[in-house]
Amino acid sequence: MIPRLFYVTDGNRGTGGRAQDAVIRSAFEGGTEAVVVREPDPAALLERLAPLRARGLRVLVSRRLDLVRAYGLDGVHLAADAVPVAESRAWLPP
Repeated sequence: MIPRLFYVTDGNRGTGGRAQDAVIRSAFEGGTEAVVVREPDPAALLERLAPLRARGLRVLVSRRLDLVRAYGLDGVHLAADAVPVAESRAWLPP
């Protein structure tokens, strides 16, 4: 099932000075079903999101196929100039 409401991170933009994981937690508790992590260095944030993932938050990461595999994420957001979809599907688990 495709989530109906996504939150997309963009560094500190739109956080009101709060930590990104706190903003995501609030969004999740308000009904957001998935988050697309678009951070320059997403690993620390992905680790902090583990408790929310255990509660059902679906987490995708932008461009980083390696992190999808390493963290067992729910998917990847591919930009137009990223790895082709067919190649990405072959490299990632179903």
